[in-house]
Order: sequence, then C-alpha cells, then structure tokens
Amino acid sequence: MKTRVGVFATALALAAMGVVSMAQARGQGAQAGDIGILHVRGNISVLQGAGGNITVLTFPSGVTVVDSGAAANADRVLAAIRTLSTQPIRYIINTSVSPDHIGGNEKLAAVGSQITGGNVAGQVGTDGAEIIAHENVLERMTARSVQPPIPIRATPQTTYHTDQLKLSTVYHGDGIQVFHMPAAHTDGDSLV
Repeated sequence: MKTRVGVFATALALAAMGVVSMAQARGQGAQAGDIGILHVRGNISVLQGAGGNITVLTFPSGVTVVDSGAAANADRVLAAIRTLSTQPIRYIINTSVSPDHIGGNEKLAAVGSQITGGNVAGQVGTDGAEIIAHENVLERMTARSVQPPIPIRATPQTTYHTDQLKLSTVYHGDGIQVFHMPAAHTDGDSLV
C-alpha cells in the first residue's frame, strides 16, 4: 500500500508539473497544436497536447510509451517520439480505454517491433509494438457495441487481470509496474 501511495504521489506531481510546463510553453509562444515535451529524468519524458499525456521511456533497444494519445495526433506523437529516440517502439501500455489514451495505438504499434525471447527460432523481433493493458480495456475495446469496431492491431495483445503487472527490467533497465485502479475513471484504468 505504501508503494501505491508513493507511486500515486509521484504521478500527481508529474501531472502538476505538466500543467505548469504547458502554461509556460504557451506563454513562450508555442502554437496551440504543438506536442510539448517535458523531460522528467534520465530517459523518461512526457508528451503533452496529444489528448491524454504520454509518458515515453527510451532504452538502448527501443521505446516504451504509456498511452498513445488521440488518433488525430498520432503522426505528431510519432514525430515527437522520434526527437527522443530513433529506436523502434517496443511496448505501448494503455492506462484507460478512453479515446485520448488508445487512439494512436494502431499507428504507433505499426511502426514498432516486439522483442521476442526464449526459443523463438529465427526471430529477433515481430511486427508491431506489443500493446499491454488490463483485461477490462481489451473487453471494452472489442465489445460488439463499439462502432466502428476498433482494428484488432490497435487492441492489447498482453493483458493482466490481477492487482498489478511487473514488466521485466531486462530490456528497459528500469523497473515498470502497472497497477490496476478499478475505482478510477473506468474499471480497466491502470497506473504505471
């Protein structure tokens, strides 16, 4: 519980910094449609102005993004990511089913490549970034009532149904934990 409170406090602080940063950027003449880049620390940055904020973790063999922004901003998000790294996008972690969190999934995943491990003969990577989310996000995205249907390539390939998911530090160098936050906005919301 103590860890969750610390992570939540950190997330709130980052959100507050983002609001201040965007206000500062606007005051310095940034155009309304620009994607702002806030350097948080080391290899972690936040993209702002793409719908929901997008966290970008760069590492030697790739990029992990938390959320993908709105579909209409996907090209600009990709261009902003390319200013941080030219490596392939390996992972997209969706924290919500909201369109401003999943809208860019298809575009960003298409230019990515997964890192495969184990005994996968002849494969160094597979086509497309791996999309990760709570199983309720996948259920909402693939419900028959969703019109138009969300392309399968934009939906999570890896889901979790427990309180949390720990991603390996082998590739990222940084530990990544995803916490299910069922009392948040939707029943599939996560905190990374």
